[in-house]
Amino acid sequence: MMSGKTVSSTFGLFAFSVALVACSGRDRVTNVSGALAVFPGNVDFSLVALHDTRDMDVKLRNVGRSGLEIRGARVDDKGGIYTVQSADGGITDIIPGEEVHLVVRFAPLDAGVVATTLKVQSDSPGTKELTVALEGTGVDAHATLGARLMDFGRIEAQATTSKLLKLSNTSPLPVVVSAKGIGDDGNDFTMPPLTLAPGEEKNAAVVFAPQLVGKKVAGLAVTPCTGCDPVIVNLVGEALEQAVVADPLVVDFGQVPVDFTTTHAAVLHNLSTEVQTVTGQHLSAGSDESFNTPTKAFVATLQPDEWRPFDNTFSPGHLNVSSGGVDYDVKSVRHPNTHAGLTGKGGLAQLCISPSDYDFKKQPIGSKTTLTLNIQNCGQVTGKPIVFQNFALEAGSSTDQFTSDFSPPPAPGVTLFAGQSINIKINYEPTRDGASKVLADIVTDGGTSTVQLTGSATLFPPCDLLVTPTSLNFGTLAPEHGGLLTIKVANHGDTTCVLKNVQIGDSGGGAFRLPGGNVDNIIMYPADYFAFDVEYVAPVGGGSVNGTVTMSPASSTVITVPLKGNSVDTCIVANPVFLDFGVASPNCPPHPMSVDLFNNCKKAVSILKAEVGTGSTNGEFAITNTSPATPDTLAPGEHLTVQAAYLARTIGLNAMPLFVSVLGTPEPFLVPLIGELLGKDTITDTFTQQVANKVDVLFVVDNTASMIEEDPRIQSSIPAFVSAAAAKGLDLHVGVTTTGTVAVSDACPGGAQGGEAGRLFPVNNTTPRILTQATPNFAALLQTNTAVGRCGNAENAFEAAQLALSLPLSILADDPSTAQTFDGNLGFLRDDAALEIIFIGDEDDHSPNDVGTYVKALQNVKGKTQLERTRIYVIAPPSTLCAGAAGTGTRYQQAAALTGGDSLSICSSDYAPLFREAAGHDFQPSATFKLSGVPTTGTLTVTVNGTAVAGYTYDPGTSTVTFTSLPPPGAKIAMTYRKVCG
Repeated sequence: MMSGKTVSSTFGLFAFSVALVACSGRDRVTNVSGALAVFPGNVDFSLVALHDTRDMDVKLRNVGRSGLEIRGARVDDKGGIYTVQSADGGITDIIPGEEVHLVVRFAPLDAGVVATTLKVQSDSPGTKELTVALEGTGVDAHATLGARLMDFGRIEAQATTSKLLKLSNTSPLPVVVSAKGIGDDGNDFTMPPLTLAPGEEKNAAVVFAPQLVGKKVAGLAVTPCTGCDPVIVNLVGEALEQAVVADPLVVDFGQVPVDFTTTHAAVLHNLSTEVQTVTGQHLSAGSDESFNTPTKAFVATLQPDEWRPFDNTFSPGHLNVSSGGVDYDVKSVRHPNTHAGLTGKGGLAQLCISPSDYDFKKQPIGSKTTLTLNIQNCGQVTGKPIVFQNFALEAGSSTDQFTSDFSPPPAPGVTLFAGQSINIKINYEPTRDGASKVLADIVTDGGTSTVQLTGSATLFPPCDLLVTPTSLNFGTLAPEHGGLLTIKVANHGDTTCVLKNVQIGDSGGGAFRLPGGNVDNIIMYPADYFAFDVEYVAPVGGGSVNGTVTMSPASSTVITVPLKGNSVDTCIVANPVFLDFGVASPNCPPHPMSVDLFNNCKKAVSILKAEVGTGSTNGEFAITNTSPATPDTLAPGEHLTVQAAYLARTIGLNAMPLFVSVLGTPEPFLVPLIGELLGKDTITDTFTQQVANKVDVLFVVDNTASMIEEDPRIQSSIPAFVSAAAAKGLDLHVGVTTTGTVAVSDACPGGAQGGEAGRLFPVNNTTPRILTQATPNFAALLQTNTAVGRCGNAENAFEAAQLALSLPLSILADDPSTAQTFDGNLGFLRDDAALEIIFIGDEDDHSPNDVGTYVKALQNVKGKTQLERTRIYVIAPPSTLCAGAAGTGTRYQQAAALTGGDSLSICSSDYAPLFREAAGHDFQPSATFKLSGVPTTGTLTVTVNGTAVAGYTYDPGTSTVTFTSLPPPGAKIAMTYRKVCG
């Protein structure tokens, strides 16, 4: 190649990238003119997209023997569609055999075939100009867009979403599509470039990735082909501060009774138009422990604009306001946590119905079994009262088997303030064989509660009853004066008899009544008897009255005992008005007694006779003397003395009338005679000597919902009790029961549905129920057993303790009245061990009886006269309200004080001090034992472990026996004597 020269300007030099295109065989045709050869001889650019270009290479070769000069190259211009330039830097001189290159460019402006020629000039000896045919086809090749507006909806700022933009290439050429966001929000939208093959459709992902909150408006400038003018797609979207929000921001549970659980939902709202994922919930740090989120971990997908509720519970463990929050885990870069506040107030009226359901079990047809249904406002003083409005037995096939003494109160009803209750008596009176069931509705201003009552019946054989007397005559009494006589019912048959509805049938206008009250039901075994008093009060207006007593044996017709009384303003006045011979025994016959009958009138009165009438047991009383002898006339102020004896031949209560006949009075004057005979006159008091280090400890733990704050303190303080007991060297039996007496829910641990009713926890025996120092992992098991759950609804602590420690549960390995097996408390109590009961609760006891009754029953467990062997400790609300308690604990405090025990506030942060005190109390053997009666001199005998001993003294002032040396620990002591005759 010759250097130093360049092509002339005819080439129209410009900078570009050369693209070599493979040519077909036709393209390789060589055009030769003289010594200059041009190939290909013609150029076919084929298909080229509008706005695009294609370059073809044309070679010029010197095939001659001397150098050539290229003088120019040009095309017949078609408006700039074809252009040509040198590819070799403008070289114009070509030595023989050398090539230079021209680049011809085709840039179609319109669709269709465009043809022209390339003309090359040289100094070739032949033709000075060579011609090359050029041809190309312009193709309108570009992508078409499927949308001109794209709405990306609402997403959280810093999140991303995308929508697909449909692109179509219908041309025979590939096209390259690119795009760019324009406008103030253009940077929030992007689309990557892509190539569409001929005839191809593609969906391009347009991404919306906003960084700042607000509504977004932009354009997407889409270039549908190389060199094309952009096409604008309008873009809109909104960037949210937070996609998932709580609505409302605070869930208000309102006012809720302590220990009552209510459920409210926190509602999450997906504000976005994208699916949002929630992966769990948990209470916010510092939330009151009264709140709970039932389900912690889950996956929930919220659809666009969806409102989804998520349940939370509130079980207030104290009065007044509780606050907190719940946090929801959301898949979000910006806000991975959505918060909802929680608030509620503890303390409200609460209706407690005991029992909640009841089974009368199997009863004889014709019997009458009574249930007392207690309806109580067991809420707090901060709550409004409950208005009891009505009680009704629902209609059904068995309704006629149940009755009630309920009478609807006048509107608006009975107002029950906190702690107040009413009782409704419900009777099961079966008249046919088989099972019965009825629903009882209790209606208050808060709604209707239902109790299910069930029972079954069987037929008993007929009764053989003897009623004495068959009629009862009260004779004559002065107006407004009263007398008492007795009716006796004896079972003379050889089968059990059921007697019900012992009551006044006709009261004679109110003259007759049963002072002991009506008797609903009594079971009489063969040879048993039942005696009851009837009272007569002479009417003010005088005259005779008649009445009846009725009673219903289960298997026979109603028995009626006629009653008769006479009211006369008589001159006779008795002093005393009746003779009560007291209690007699075979060795203590009663002494005769006398009654003086005065003439209280201003005229003489004739006494005709004195005699013993017909009574409950004839022959039990006799007149031994009258002074003066009858008949006789008493002057004004004079008196007649009648001496009577109680012969005490028949065991039990006996009553007969002493009648004094007065001239002119149609019925004799009445003086009742009363006496009772015991079957024996010796008494044996038994005692067990205390073993100093033996203690039976019963924990009674509140299992209501409000104990959520206190349960951890119980668990953390248990080791202190175990350690103190070990340091003291105590021989322990430790059991746990709950304050629940009625089954509540299968969710309760222990197998009794929260209604242990005195049975040791856990009733299902998943862990040992009686723990000792020899029990492996003693402290850990006691912690497990005191974790009784929080599902009860009433704190019947004293009732539960009494059930746990008394017959029959205390001596049963299995309670036959329950479905659970081996759920009795046999083996817990030991005769020679002291007893400690530790009550733990954050609300006062709600047991139905008074505190003194329960304390006496619990003390009697270790001996009726050995009260020092029982001690009660309480961790309970103090007498003044403290934070965290569900009221005050006056009943608990009273029980502890009556036994010399101690108490600790349930609001204390540490319960270990009271546990240590209970474990450290000294129960010492005793040398002195108190008798239940007063012995007759010379009748007292004392045995220790069955052997008579003499080493003791007796103090008649206190009726106590003191040993000169301590009986050994665990010794069985018996003291037998005949009571002093009274």
